[in-house]
Formats: sequence, C-alpha cells, structure tokens
Amino acid sequence: MYITRVKVVNFRSLADVEVLLDDYTALVGLNDSGKSNLLRALNLFFNGQTDLGHQLSFANDFSQQAKVIGKKAKQIEIEIEFSPPKNYSDSGPVIWKKNFRADSLAPHFDQVYKKDGTKFSKGSRVEYWVRHIAFEYVPAIRGKHFFDILKRRLYTTLAATVAPKLTGASSSFLSDLRKEVKKIESESQRLLKLKTEFSLPRDLGELFEVLDFDAADSHARTALQYRGDGVQGRHVPLILKFLADQRKVNSSKGKPPSETVWGFEEPENNLELAKQIEVAEEFKDYTASVQILVSTHSPAFYGMAKAFGSISIAVRDVGKTSFVESVSPEDIDTHLGLMPFVEPYLARAVNERNELIQAIKDLKASVLVRDKPALYVEGSSDKKIIEAALKSLGLPATFEIVAKEGLNGGANWVAGCCVARAAMTDLQAKTAAVLDDDDAGVEGVSNIQTRCEAIGRQGRVKCFVVGRSNGNDEVRKVKTSGIKIPFGIEEVCGREAWEHAELKGWLEERGQELIEKNFSLLTKEKTLSKVIDELVDDVQVRRLIEYKMIPERKGQFAKYAADSLGNGGEMPLSLEALAREIHRYF
Repeated sequence: MYITRVKVVNFRSLADVEVLLDDYTALVGLNDSGKSNLLRALNLFFNGQTDLGHQLSFANDFSQQAKVIGKKAKQIEIEIEFSPPKNYSDSGPVIWKKNFRADSLAPHFDQVYKKDGTKFSKGSRVEYWVRHIAFEYVPAIRGKHFFDILKRRLYTTLAATVAPKLTGASSSFLSDLRKEVKKIESESQRLLKLKTEFSLPRDLGELFEVLDFDAADSHARTALQYRGDGVQGRHVPLILKFLADQRKVNSSKGKPPSETVWGFEEPENNLELAKQIEVAEEFKDYTASVQILVSTHSPAFYGMAKAFGSISIAVRDVGKTSFVESVSPEDIDTHLGLMPFVEPYLARAVNERNELIQAIKDLKASVLVRDKPALYVEGSSDKKIIEAALKSLGLPATFEIVAKEGLNGGANWVAGCCVARAAMTDLQAKTAAVLDDDDAGVEGVSNIQTRCEAIGRQGRVKCFVVGRSNGNDEVRKVKTSGIKIPFGIEEVCGREAWEHAELKGWLEERGQELIEKNFSLLTKEKTLSKVIDELVDDVQVRRLIEYKMIPERKGQFAKYAADSLGNGGEMPLSLEALAREIHRYF
C-alpha cells in the first residue's frame, strides 16, 4: 500500500473530506453521491487534469460549499499521506500537499514533508519515490479517445526500446515508398527548388495512436475497436498492468522503482455479472503490485474489496460529500441501495456456479455421461439395496444407478450431479435422484429444483424422497403417529432386517436429534419417552423411532438386506413402494 490517506478541501462536492485507503478500496454510494470526485481530485493532483483531457477550471471545480474566510484567497487543497517502503531510512508517514488557486493551473503550493515534522535524512530516497508514483485515472466512459491515449502511453513507456527498432524497420519501408513517389520528389526539386521526401513523424506516439489492437478468437480476427464495449473494457486493466510493470523496468538505475496507483471509475461498465466477478478477482490479484481504488455500484467489486481490502461509503448531504466506513442498519438502503443486500447472494451464486461447472467437467470426464438414463443415490448402501429390490420384484433396471463413495455429503453430491446432467443439452436420457427424508435431503431437492429453474432446465430431474411413498408397515405407522424422524434407505428395509441389526449391535440411539425434531410435542409433564408411550404401541415401530444405523455399519446392513431379498426374503412394503415408483419413472 502506497497511499494511506487522502484529504481534499474545496474540490467540487468535497468541501472537506478525509478518506483512509487500503491496497484495494471500493468507493460506494448512490448515484451523484460524489464518490468519483475523489478519483478526479487525485487525477488533478498527480496528472494536472480533473476529468480526462480537462484541466482545472476553478470556476467550475471550486466547491460551492466551501468556507471562504474574509479576503483569504480561494484555494483547492489536496493532501496525500504515503507509507514508504519499510527498508527506507525514512520509512515513517510522508505527506505530499498541493494547493491550487484560480490564477494558475500550476499548484500554488507543492511540498513533500515528513508527517512528524522532522527533516528527511541525508540521501533520503523518499521524496523521489513519492514524486514518481504514477496515478492512472480511468473514466467511467472508455471510448476511442481513451484508447488512443492508452496507445500513446504505451509508446511513451516503451520509447527507450521501441523507437530505435521502429526507425530501423521503417528505413526499408521508406526506401520502397520513395521509389514509388520519385516523380513527386523530382518535380518538387525542378519546380520548387526543394528536396521533398517522405519520413516518419518525429513523435512516434502519433503512429501508435493510429495502430489497431487485433482481438482474435478461434473464429475470427477483429480490430479491438470493432469488438463489443465489454471486450474493449476487459483490455484496459491488462494494458494498465503492463504499463505499471514496464514503468518499474524503466526506472533509472540506482533510483527507487516507480509504483502505480489506479483510480478506476465503475470497472463493471459493459460487463455482464460473471465477467464482473472475474475482473474483481483480477484486481485483487493485481494489488500485489498496484494499489487500486474503484468507484462502483457492482456487488462483485463491493464484495471483493470488503473481503480483501476496504469499503468507503460516499454520503451526500446538502451538497457536501463525506466518506464513512459504515452506516447504521436503518440507513443502508438510503446510502447504499440494494448492493449490500445482493452481495451475499452473489457470493453464494458464484459458489453454486463453480460447483456446477466442476460437476459438468467431472461428468464429462467419466463414462457415466453417456446418454443413458441415470439414477443418483447418496451412497453405495442405497445402490445395493435398490438394485436388490428391483431384481427381487422382477423389475428390469433400464437405467444406471450411480452412487457416491464414502460417508457424508451425499445429498450435495447427488444434487450437483443431477443439475450438471440437466445442464447438458446434448443429453436427452432421463435423470433422477433418490434422497433421504432428512434436512440434507430436503435441501438437496430444493437445490435441484431452484438450480434447474435458474438455468432454464426445470423438470429435467425427478426427485424421489425415501419414505414419502410407503406401504402399510412400520414406516407408515411412524408417520401417522406424528413423531418425526429422518428416513434413509435403512429405515424402509423392514423389521426382519432391523431385528438382525439389533442383534449384531449395529444400532445406536437417535438421542438429541430426536428431541429437537419433536420438541413441539413435549411439555413440562411429558418427556419424549412418555410421548412415544402414548402414541406408539408397536415394539418394532418404537425401535425405528428411537434407534438409527451406526454409519460405519451401513455397508454390512445393506449387504444383509440385499442378500435376504436375493434369497427370497420378504419384501418390505415401503421399500417396494420406492422401487416401483422409480421403475415407473424410467
């Protein structure tokens, strides 16, 4: 970080403001709150211009809200505090101050001094370092004129190395050209007694201005000026970063390297939201070598600066702008609009988008992406039991059952895979999911539905929730009792399998989760045990309510249940209902 603080007095709406800066600072606020005036004040300070190509107009730029004391001369004051590199002998805070008056475009006062009032040490490099910091001002509207300036700046930055090469390369071109126009030269000599020759302009920056950037993709090569505004805009930070790096390369030997600060108005302009996020990320990376200030209405830049830098909120009252670090909850809408409300949802949407992109990549990299119907389940136990149930019922599996390996996270994985398949327009085969009837499973169903709707692929995934379709067995008795428990594939495998699990010690008490799910049934006089006694008189049903499968034993339980079905064992009614529902869909 180079600039730590900026104070501006009497410039436009900035009657008297002070702003603390970070490596990455976002100036936010409503339209016409005056946030961009800070960037223009910095442009005046460093580059002698307010808006791009406009010099200071005291009549227009002097604040209408300024306090004028008696006959004291009107002046605009800009004071910047810098933090020099720690390895400098004078590494404490340094102030550079300029005052501007109406009678001159040049500063009336221009001085660099140490904040503590002491003198610079002998041979100090700090003042040189401060005065050679470059400020790049980028206006909100970035048209042809701005790009012409950028190209000239490229030439200026590269002049030491490019000019000799250009002059050398041009000699053969000029020689050929002179042969073609020899008659003009000879007639000029005969009639005017003047020797006329074609030559390059002395200022090769003019040549750079008329050069085009070509932007090519896999289909066509097109001059950048004919590309969309968004593509043109994406090139601006790339060029500015190159200029910043080259400026350091060109620094005089033995002198401090020239650092760069950007003042970027509305970098989100002409960029759709995904590209705004990309550029906000790029800016964050660039802050390793460039200090960046942006004025923005974009939740992408707001969120990135909030996470990795700082936010300064512009508030305008009675024509005066002030900057604050935070506002009270009741004032958020007044001073920031929707942006802080949208930003958390944007971060979540970015994560979901990244997950979807990764899921599509994973699917495309696997054989399971082939155009065949697919049923996604939360784990290998679900797959084993469903396959056994279908086989026992004589229902052909015309689809592939795909299971997540390992414990935990199954519902999220299923949702991600299903949405990824739905997003693949070249896949026409059916896709379905089996999810547990628990908090994670219900959220998985919601995610599938909302994400598919968001990408315009609603109805492409069928969701089956374990236990929702059930038979006249202990599963239905639990549901009709009013006692709530989560249902996974194990809960619909029947009493015989659960009796075996109990004998093997594969069960554990549901404990606290059971109390939390049924808290509304409890009173001072009624414990959960009493509630169960009142509502349930079946020992098998009570076991299903009070116990669950130990996660590490689910594989053994699934093998037992599947083997039992394979050997002609009784088909649990609720498992049959689930299997038939799946088969009907496919």
